[in-house]
Amino acid sequence: MGRLLEDEVERLCGPKHSRPPGRPISRHGHPAGFVVMAGQKLPIQRPRVRPTQRGG
Repeated sequence: MGRLLEDEVERLCGPKHSRPPGRPISRHGHPAGFVVMAGQKLPIQRPRVRPTQRGG
């Protein structure tokens, strides 16, 4: 599940540690989260993104 989230962030923001000019979204940490699978609550690190421009 964590890899699916990282793939989506990479699609939105580009590869880790790259700073393409004009990117609309940037990475912003990994808060703790959880998913429920087969009735069990499993911890994951949820990647955050945020707009690079104000008002977004």
